[in-house]
Amino acid sequence: MRASQRRPLDPTLRSIESQEFENSLREKIVGQEEGIRALVDLYQVFCAGMCPSGRPVGNLLFLGPTGSGKTRIVEAAAEILFGDPRAVIKVDCAEFQHSHEIAKLIGSPPGYLGHRETHPLITQEELGKYHTEQLKLSFLLFDEIEKASDALWQLLRQVQLEQILEIELSMVQRRVLDTAKGQFLFRVTPAARDFLLREGTDLKYGARHLKRAIERHIVYPLANLLATSQVHLGDLLCIDWDEREQKLVFDKEGEGAVLPIAPPAAAAAAGAQSAKATGGKPAEAPPAVAAREAKAPITVPLAPLPAPSGRRKNES
Repeated sequence: MRASQRRPLDPTLRSIESQEFENSLREKIVGQEEGIRALVDLYQVFCAGMCPSGRPVGNLLFLGPTGSGKTRIVEAAAEILFGDPRAVIKVDCAEFQHSHEIAKLIGSPPGYLGHRETHPLITQEELGKYHTEQLKLSFLLFDEIEKASDALWQLLRQVQLEQILEIELSMVQRRVLDTAKGQFLFRVTPAARDFLLREGTDLKYGARHLKRAIERHIVYPLANLLATSQVHLGDLLCIDWDEREQKLVFDKEGEGAVLPIAPPAAAAAAGAQSAKATGGKPAEAPPAVAAREAKAPITVPLAPLPAPSGRRKNES
């Protein structure tokens, strides 16, 4: 590795695509800073190619009174990206107040009465209806979800494995190495790890929020650095906690740190040598403390907007 003087980076910078998306969104949506910022953050992660495999790009729960723009902000995002505000799969949750009505979303199970006659609303074909060669992204909007049956919440719940902090950070590193836009390594100092544990641990729920703390404080900034070309192939980053500024800081420590990924044949040979070294038994992975959790959406409260003079049109 070729060492170099530590150079601070700015993880708040956004790519040109994200800046254009944010500017267009602000032209259409007024007074909803949190909602705009949440959408732009997720779009930046998508553009950087750091979306978690097998999971949605993100889940957002917009809360607010009628007319605050909960539906409009999603339609505006679709209009900006696809040129059509209707490029959204909209689910009216008032139609799903009973558990058996969930079949209208995903279809009846095989063998059930009406299995062949039920055409599900959410299909892969519908999700990809507005995809383009440049942008393969889908918007799924659940309107008035508080009116839906509990069965819908169970359907949306993504049960997954929560592991200790080191395992989670290694998964983020794997996502970085898998992205096509660049491969770099990062290390997290003990002070930064302590901050993540404080942010991701709750006395009542334990480490339930650890995943979200890592996404917010590690993945989002790394996506910004990657999308703005502040990091390149082989760079080594240090993520530390600045006690004076009370925030995480990202510094570039060196270049040429990432080794080329071994081809499958080389990987197989390395695996065979490892098996010989352990007497023919595969090497055991270190034990991990795991717990199952439901992936909760990011809650974004939308403030009520002041009513203009004259009659206001209600929209949710």
